[in-house]
Amino acid sequence: MVLTLSTMTAFSQTAAKSSSNGTDALVPTYQLYKTQNMWIYIKLNTQDGTMKLVQFSVDNVESIGEFKLNPTSLATGKEKKNGRFSLTPTDNMWTFLLLDQIDGDVWQVQWGFDEADRFVRKIE
Repeated sequence: MVLTLSTMTAFSQTAAKSSSNGTDALVPTYQLYKTQNMWIYIKLNTQDGTMKLVQFSVDNVESIGEFKLNPTSLATGKEKKNGRFSLTPTDNMWTFLLLDQIDGDVWQVQWGFDEADRFVRKIE
């Protein structure tokens, strides 16, 4: 038990050191965010804010795929760093808030099944 605890302590200290050194190796480039639709997730590139809808199915192969939500980088002219962008769901199942954790900018992210219903709009 002592060996297990000392191993866990050493690992957590190593992880804390690498993140305090400014490395972003522990933060993934891509993250999946669950929507309230059981078949749809949002895939976020945490470096540049680009997003795709990821749809899966257990019986309809034709409906499986990735679909554009925001193909345009929101980090143009800015540092691209893992973890720069994060998504937060709202009470509206179709709406998320995208946060630039470095600059503090916020966008409304609206997803939908039809491409015409999807948009990303900066909140000013």
